[in-house]
Amino acid sequence: MVLTVLTPEEILNNGNRPRILQVLLSGHLRRTIADSVGKQSQRKRRVLSDIYGSEIFLSRLAPHPTNPYFVTKINPKRRSEFYIPKQLMRHGNIELAEKIIFEDPSGRQWIGNRQTWNNSRVFYTKGWRPLCECNSVQDDDLCICEFTKDEDGTNFINVSFVRGGY
Repeated sequence: MVLTVLTPEEILNNGNRPRILQVLLSGHLRRTIADSVGKQSQRKRRVLSDIYGSEIFLSRLAPHPTNPYFVTKINPKRRSEFYIPKQLMRHGNIELAEKIIFEDPSGRQWIGNRQTWNNSRVFYTKGWRPLCECNSVQDDDLCICEFTKDEDGTNFINVSFVRGGY
């Protein structure tokens, strides 16, 4: 992701066209609209989650995974459900098995079962909640989920954590 910071003069000299700037704020992409007279306004828009965790890796809080991955938080209302982002499914060429093994940094493993909603969203149940409980994951902690396979072709999700106070 490339972040471009413009001065007020550069915004004004933009050919009188509105300019959309993407600003990374606390792990989320927000869109700021700069109008032709240089005023900036935060329009109320849906905040897009940064599923690739660019802020974490740029600040070197965690090593960058080598396999397909995404960054998520636990959903306080659905703690036992582990959602796979649609973006990742479209661009990651990931085959999701019926059962998958969650592995934490200590090497402990839990088995998750795949479920699909009517709107084709995919999530896993059973293994996610015990993994979070054993690792004392809080609502504001980030989970880096990396897809791997072993020699036998067994699907794993290696989960590492960045604690919320980072």
